[in-house]
Amino acid sequence: MRLFATTSPALVPLLQQELQQLKLTIHRRAQSGVSFDAELDGVYRALLHSRIASRILLPLETLPATSATELYQAVRAIRWERHLDSSGSLAIDTRGQNDHFRHSHFAALTVKDAIVDRLKAQFGERPDIDTDHPDLRLQLLLLPDKVKISIDLSGEALHRRGYRTQAGDAPIKENLAAAMLMHAGWPEIYAAGGSLIDPLCGSGTLVIEAALMATHTAPGLLRPQFGVERWKRHQPDLWQQLRQQAEACRSELRYPLYGYDSDLALIELAQHNSQRAGLGESIRFQNHDLHHPPPAPTTESGLVITNPPYGERLGRGAELTPLYRRLGELMQSHYRHYHLALITSDETLYHACQGHDAAPLKVNNGALECTIYHHLPAATPLPDAVIPLSNRLQKRHKHLQKWAKRRQIECYRLYDADLPDFAFALDRYQSQSGKTLLVLQEYQAPKDIPPEVAAERRQQALQLIQEQFAPDELHLKTRQRQKGNAQYQRHNRQQQIELVTEGQVTLAINCHDYLDTGLFLDHRPLRLWIAAHAKQCHFLNLFAYTASATLHAIAGGASRTVSVDLSPTYLEWARDNFRLNRWRESAEHQLIEADVMQWLQRPWPKAEFDLIFVDPPTFSNSKRTREHFDIQTHHTQLLQQAMQRLRANGVLLFSTNFRKFRFDSALTEQFICEEITARTIDEDFRQRPPHRCWELRHRLKGRE
Repeated sequence: MRLFATTSPALVPLLQQELQQLKLTIHRRAQSGVSFDAELDGVYRALLHSRIASRILLPLETLPATSATELYQAVRAIRWERHLDSSGSLAIDTRGQNDHFRHSHFAALTVKDAIVDRLKAQFGERPDIDTDHPDLRLQLLLLPDKVKISIDLSGEALHRRGYRTQAGDAPIKENLAAAMLMHAGWPEIYAAGGSLIDPLCGSGTLVIEAALMATHTAPGLLRPQFGVERWKRHQPDLWQQLRQQAEACRSELRYPLYGYDSDLALIELAQHNSQRAGLGESIRFQNHDLHHPPPAPTTESGLVITNPPYGERLGRGAELTPLYRRLGELMQSHYRHYHLALITSDETLYHACQGHDAAPLKVNNGALECTIYHHLPAATPLPDAVIPLSNRLQKRHKHLQKWAKRRQIECYRLYDADLPDFAFALDRYQSQSGKTLLVLQEYQAPKDIPPEVAAERRQQALQLIQEQFAPDELHLKTRQRQKGNAQYQRHNRQQQIELVTEGQVTLAINCHDYLDTGLFLDHRPLRLWIAAHAKQCHFLNLFAYTASATLHAIAGGASRTVSVDLSPTYLEWARDNFRLNRWRESAEHQLIEADVMQWLQRPWPKAEFDLIFVDPPTFSNSKRTREHFDIQTHHTQLLQQAMQRLRANGVLLFSTNFRKFRFDSALTEQFICEEITARTIDEDFRQRPPHRCWELRHRLKGRE
């Protein structure tokens, strides 16, 4: 479907960026919005998650309209029964005028008559008119000699989140507040550990919108209803599924945000709005004025953002100059290392607070032409010890960002112990919800490195990564030699799942609960190769983990798949991955909980797989197996048994991350064995290849 998201002209670039983060395909950018292509699930995501859009429209037709008769006939020819029941209700909003319809009401009346006459002729009854809560709301745009008809899927304008039932004088619209926050870089500031303060908070809109962003709360979750829910083509089950996914993405504020105002009644109103937004006590609204501020928050940096009074709204410019000057004094005395963002229609008032803007953004606040200003704090110099790491990360990021964009790769390794003093790996995941997640995996320090030195380096690296990349989430994990299957044990119980895209499939990752995230990034080339060669194949995945390779096989057209793993936890994760891609476990696509070595020893009538992927652990001594597994000791038996399941012209891929591994030469006498490691290492792992890989085939006459 081709959709159109509307917003004010100045916010169109932010809206386009937001829709792209939601994985929606942009068609073109216009003065009043962005057109994009999406299936119904994409429409639902735009409605739930957009903070900038005013409405989401589904354009139907652009019709000739040089007379009422011509318009009536063209509208009546549209198949309205696909969108509205004859017993339903209808509302029509009209914008613009042309020489043939000088009164917008007349155009709306003509369209209404055409629709109800068609439905009455077909079904014997006509829909009602309900301007408040219609089943179908249409928007007419009058153009010269034409009328553009669209279905409004929003219902009420999307800036009406549902939490603000009352407001003070001259409140800011919620989507304009969100635009201010984005322009000031609030998501990055929060991710780097910064707090937020609105010293003139009024009814609390800016602080509440900031908290919704910080907690990844989809603004649409707060609304009681959308227009799409009464549309005839609405799919309630899909809608509920996406709402539940959005709910699962919500998190708690890591530290409080602050709103101050001298009017106690407004503070009480802001608290009420915060409660309605589901933010509880995480926002601290307090009764203070600019001349008696509370102590600065304990966070060293952050954002001061406000919608102060300005001449046309709440006072004359000359009267307001002392207020802005006082705001500038507070920035120097209390918030020296904070960003400042404010909106005003009077440039001289901004300069009265001694602001020096980074990039002013011209906007309309209602009927007023205003500017959003963003003042940057003074930069804090890096410690000498961390400068080499900063330079290295910048260089790697610049190179890999271009490579990943060219290859359409969303998740990749940024750094892998390139510098001896900073022995860690840094992985980047871009989620489908638009969040950037970084996972820092610290390698166990050598015994000759004192613990306090290792701790200091760790802290320096974490601080630098926060400041340099400003991720939505940064997770720290320590890699060391694991005992048994500890690598696969749950370390936490937050169960915060993110969805990422790789090739044609969606995968669930968990950066919180386990040492690994559910997706081995170094095997990306292998998975994509499997997808490209799996058409009509029978595919076997041994030590399947979360079955990401299996998903690629199915996406590539595999007619049958079998995935074997001993862990019920990871097989359930695999089932979740199946569901995310709208596939089901079935006779054609089996997930089997079993010890791989024992499963392979079962009698089989014949070899039945065209493609086998074997990625065993280096070592495992699970209590559920008869004996421990060691890759060096057992790989010969493992591969011999797996090759018995491979058809004559099939291919087996074997991978191991054991760095001291030695491939048994006896296997090369039985099978055609080729090490293909170089072909399976992508650009992000080239400096420190984490695995080795072989391709095995049967020896056949004519094939040597």
